[in-house]
Amino acid sequence: MIFVASLSDFDQELLDKTANNYEDRTVNRMEESLALFNVVIQDRFLQTASIILLLNKTDIFQEKLQERDLADYFPDYAHFQPESQPAPGPKKDPQTAGQYVLSKYMAINDCHVAGKSASSSTEKDEQGKVRRPQPNTENEQLMFSHFTCATDTKNIKFIAKAVEDRLLQEALIDFNLALV
Repeated sequence: MIFVASLSDFDQELLDKTANNYEDRTVNRMEESLALFNVVIQDRFLQTASIILLLNKTDIFQEKLQERDLADYFPDYAHFQPESQPAPGPKKDPQTAGQYVLSKYMAINDCHVAGKSASSSTEKDEQGKVRRPQPNTENEQLMFSHFTCATDTKNIKFIAKAVEDRLLQEALIDFNLALV
């Protein structure tokens, strides 16, 4: 499954008219994307599918971070510390901010990963929600992520090749043709 999310939506809102006819409420677009991702990965038909997460619009994201603070929209970002850094990164650092957004998606995915093999794709948690299975081997991953800029043709070619390679690898595994 390929899921594309816009990094630059962190400061934008959409109008939710489902609240009622008199009170429209606004919803942060990135929060809406995270909620949609949560719903999609719970689909029973996608329980054993690898997820390719494309965090798009890195160029606009980088520009916006120079004028806006991500912590104004996601307060926990102020305390975010990537695993690769000994201290929290600078507020306007696009790499740290991108890692923060990625961590939000990874946390959702991790909530659905069960401690069983892919053969037990109907494992449920305490609330009765279906959890994603663990990889069959240590080298297999269920979620791949890429930071993308659709106008950067080299970047898009690289991502397309990576997706193609992963799909081919999964097909070979599915048909027991993979080299071990």
